[in-house]
Amino acid sequence: MMATQYHLGIFHEKYVDLIFSGNKTIESRLSSKRIAPYHKVKSNDVVFIKPSSKPIVGYFIVKSVKYFELSSKNELLQIKQQYNARILGSDDFWEQKQHAKYATLMWTEKSSRLKKPLVFPKKDRRSWMVLKKLPDSDEWKEVIQELTKMTRSRQSNSLKKRPAR
Repeated sequence: MMATQYHLGIFHEKYVDLIFSGNKTIESRLSSKRIAPYHKVKSNDVVFIKPSSKPIVGYFIVKSVKYFELSSKNELLQIKQQYNARILGSDDFWEQKQHAKYATLMWTEKSSRLKKPLVFPKKDRRSWMVLKKLPDSDEWKEVIQELTKMTRSRQSNSLKKRPAR
C-alpha cells in the first residue's frame, strides 16, 4: 500500500464552488509539458484547494486518476466530449488548452471546505505542487491528522473490496 501524498492545486474561483457542491467531479490538468500532476498524483492522494491569490479553503480526495499523452487535437476533443459533463470546462477553457500534450484527469470524492482557511507560503507561479514538506503549525497538524484517519479508512475499505486471488 502506497502512502498518501499531499498536493496543492491552484484553482479558478468559479471551479472551487463547483467542486464543493459535487457538480464538478473530475479535476483536469492539461499542459504542453510533462509537469505535475502528470504521473505524480494517484488514487487516495489529497489535493488542497487554493483559489488564486487566496489561502487554502478545502480539499478533495482523489478517487481515481487517468493520464493521457495527446498526439493530436482530436484526442483532446475526445476527452472533452467524453468527460466535460463532469469537468465543466467552458469553451474558452478548451480553446486555451488546444495545444496540450499531456492530460491528467482526477475523479474527486469527499471534497470539503476547511473550518478555517490555511495559509501556505507559495512564492512561485506553478498551478500544481506535490507537497513534500507540510507547514508545522497547529492548524496544519489538526487538518493532516483528520485527513490521515480518513485516507487510512478509505484504503482499508478498498482492500476489503478486492477479490481474493
